[in-house]
Amino acid sequence: MLASGGLFGIVYGLVRGPADGWTVAPVLFGLVAGAALLAGFVLHGVRAANPMLPMRLFRSRAFAGINAASMLMFLGMFGSIFLLSQYMQGVLGYSPTEAGLRMLPWTGMPMLVAPIAGILSDRIGGRPVVATGLFLQAAGLGYLGYVVTTDVSYTAQLPGLIISGIGMALFFAPASHLVMSSVRPTEQGMASGANNALREVGGAAVVALAGAAALAIPRRTFAPTPTEQAQTPTPRKVPA
Repeated sequence: MLASGGLFGIVYGLVRGPADGWTVAPVLFGLVAGAALLAGFVLHGVRAANPMLPMRLFRSRAFAGINAASMLMFLGMFGSIFLLSQYMQGVLGYSPTEAGLRMLPWTGMPMLVAPIAGILSDRIGGRPVVATGLFLQAAGLGYLGYVVTTDVSYTAQLPGLIISGIGMALFFAPASHLVMSSVRPTEQGMASGANNALREVGGAAVVALAGAAALAIPRRTFAPTPTEQAQTPTPRKVPA
């Protein structure tokens, strides 16, 4: 109840803030109450005899590290996929289906690379594989941020999509094993639940933040692309 209510309040405030204003009562109440409920959840995890999520688990550097890495991965992945899908539809003019198909080199890459990531994790350990996955994800996003324009071709975007997909696949396979191996066998259920919850929270929070940022940024008028210029009819001169 504390965690769910807190997350609902914060996400509601982030989503409604740009549209309704950050100083209106419902938005302020959602943000403040949400933060207070999350603080209560953490306090309950510290002081209760049998909490749903013992905060002492985060004293382990291995457990805290892999959970932080998971949150960062899903922050980057969910936020980028959300913004990229909006960009492909709103700027490049693709339909939702066309945009989804063009993102398959990223989102579908785990089907090909995840088995290889599992083999590498067994041979050299999960940490180097996870670190490489995070690096490739960041490199792919950096490349996409560098090349995207109002008229960029899909071929130019493709390397960034593939690199990000490989990074995501390298991360997924060993991450679960690292979570389970960082706690005692009797605590693995709580550890798995905490890791899944943090990943989903990271994804939900970044989508809410991305939507809020998109609404808060003033609209700009971009110069027409060459394709748009070619499709725009030349106005006829009206004789005086």
